[in-house]
Amino acid sequence: EPGGVGDDDDGGGGPRRRVRFGERVALEELGPIIVNDDCTMRRISNWDALSARERRGVSARVVERNAARLARCREADAA
Repeated sequence: EPGGVGDDDDGGGGPRRRVRFGERVALEELGPIIVNDDCTMRRISNWDALSARERRGVSARVVERNAARLARCREADAA
C-alpha cells in the first residue's frame, strides 16, 4: 500500500511489520533512549540480548541518569 512500511526485503535487515499512516506503534522492544553527556541520544545496542531482569535494572538506571543529564542539557541550552 502506498505510504506504508512493508514487509519487503530491501536489504536493510531486521524484522519488519506493515504500518498504516496514522497508526500508533509501540517501540518498547527497541529499549530506552539514552541521553549522552553531550546531549545527543542513542539506544542500547544489545537491548534484545538482555534478560528481563537486566532490562529492568538498566531501565531504572537510565531513567535516573537521563533526568540528571536532561537537566544539564536544558541549563546549557538556556545559557
